[in-house]
Amino acid sequence: MELSLADYVTLGEQLRDPNPNITVQRDRALAFAEHLFVKYPNDADVIALRARHAQMRNEWAGAAALCARGLALNPENIPLMRLQYTLQRQRGDHAGAEQTLLMLFLNDENAGQIAGYLGQTPTPRVVLGPGEHYYPGWLHLDLCPHDERYIPFDAREALFMPSASMDTVFSEHMIEHISYDQGLFLAREIFRVLKPGGRVRLATPDLARTCSLAADALNETQQNYIDFINQSFGGDFNNRASFPINNMFFTYSHAFVYDEITLRELLERAGFTNVTRHLPRSSPNPELNNLEMHHLLGHPWVEDFQTLVLEAQKP
Repeated sequence: MELSLADYVTLGEQLRDPNPNITVQRDRALAFAEHLFVKYPNDADVIALRARHAQMRNEWAGAAALCARGLALNPENIPLMRLQYTLQRQRGDHAGAEQTLLMLFLNDENAGQIAGYLGQTPTPRVVLGPGEHYYPGWLHLDLCPHDERYIPFDAREALFMPSASMDTVFSEHMIEHISYDQGLFLAREIFRVLKPGGRVRLATPDLARTCSLAADALNETQQNYIDFINQSFGGDFNNRASFPINNMFFTYSHAFVYDEITLRELLERAGFTNVTRHLPRSSPNPELNNLEMHHLLGHPWVEDFQTLVLEAQKP
């Protein structure tokens, strides 16, 4: 059966991968997008796909030019409008981005849901990548929504929120699935949308804890963690630490795994201050206490061992 143009565009989107190490797949996806662009030079969806690949390669000027061309052909194309908004944020054109955001609030169902939440909630809070967990009163954004109350969102895009509109942002085991540069952009977006004094809490796998498993002498918790991961994911035939270490980097489509220093510096580069480390499910700030839910997927002590949690404040 011959594929339609819409099928080709969908396939082109699927070929995009958040892991920057998969260069072969990324290059094949780009070649596919360019082929479509030659065949359908005036189709707005194809232009949007080609522009997103240009953006992924940090070719921002080219991506912006493609957006302008596509929107001239179809001013109401939502994918192009979304990409234009992200590019404006990435390039520091916040005035232009706010105008595009108003258009998205009016025309894009997902952005409109966010606008509705902000208009109805006195203390707006957002959780990024909640997975299967639901937080009453929070706005839920997720790449693969598990609940009809969630709003589809790609963390590599700009947040569809006005500046200084949120009180709290929380994310658990999500930032490691995008590259460092994308994580820095996300951190800057979180900083932008938080009100002065607002707080962010990030939970993510701990690189230092993972690498500590390669030591010659291990404590009981480290050895128990090795045993548990090997029995759960394979590698238990010789019970080597190399299996859980490789598991952390490759099994879950992780793109960048942080240690405390690197994540702290990322938050500070984004503008945050008062960066502090905390145990999972523990915070001196009531609105950030008992938020982590990842332990419900397995044994709590496993998540407590492998999880790094930092909080930070917008001045």
